[in-house]
Amino acid sequence: DMNSYKKENFIRKLFLEAFTIQMLAEEILQYEDALREEGNAEILTRYELGAVKDAAEFIEENIFKNLGVRGISIEVGINQNKLQNGFKTLYGLTVHEFIKRHRLQLVRDLLLNTDLQINEISDRVGINSRSYFSKVFKEKYGLTPKEFKKKAELAK
Repeated sequence: DMNSYKKENFIRKLFLEAFTIQMLAEEILQYEDALREEGNAEILTRYELGAVKDAAEFIEENIFKNLGVRGISIEVGINQNKLQNGFKTLYGLTVHEFIKRHRLQLVRDLLLNTDLQINEISDRVGINSRSYFSKVFKEKYGLTPKEFKKKAELAK
């Protein structure tokens, strides 16, 4: 922005001073945030935002595993609070909600596009409890996985 600003003289000087003050204010905010007790910082750095995106990718690639916030935060190199804060900022979801949503989308796709049995699908997406599997699927789609699969087969 500074290099592309074309106005001359006094206006350019004001613009550059304002831009500098804004940058200084952001640095002070980050410094104050860094002084907070570990885990209570509110501002996410670029590195932390990148780590949150890496965490989302890690979740998608390892959806069949028993994923927890602690393990994911260790995997991507940021603390658990920053990870949760980052997921809320980027995706509007907690880490657990993100995992659940991704699993349910995968279940839906597998029900629609494969001949796998429902218990094979629940194992594939890392949900071991059949009753929990049916419950969360029905909450999301209004049908049990069995009803959903039957309805999809009838529609073909």
